[in-house]
Amino acid sequence: MITIEESKMVFGPYPEENVFRIEDSGLHASFGEGIKTVEFILLQGREKLLFVEAKTSCPNPFNKEESKEKAEKFEAYFAEIADKFIDSLQMLLNVALKRKENIEEIGKYIKELNYAGVKIRFILVIQNAENEK
Repeated sequence: MITIEESKMVFGPYPEENVFRIEDSGLHASFGEGIKTVEFILLQGREKLLFVEAKTSCPNPFNKEESKEKAEKFEAYFAEIADKFIDSLQMLLNVALKRKENIEEIGKYIKELNYAGVKIRFILVIQNAENEK
């Protein structure tokens, strides 16, 4: 069992063979600079993959209407998170399609998964989200 510490939060414990720390992986490094990733991918059961991104805070959505700068900052924050989800999914699909092999740090069950029936969930966990004006 392992726990994962990210953005001042602790996730887990999870079975080690069900977790892929994609952010710190050789797979991520093999794609070069400019590719963004989530913190980790977690297999729940045999049919659900969770792509987990953790943040300590986020822009207040009620403030985005105050100025063009705040609106742009808000949009950029969530666009970056969407990029992380997309890039992480594309990297994992390279493993599933066997375009990338010998990825030692990927969890055993994630590597051997039958991806045809897998449900994918993108999870954003924000420790201190402001929701007031």
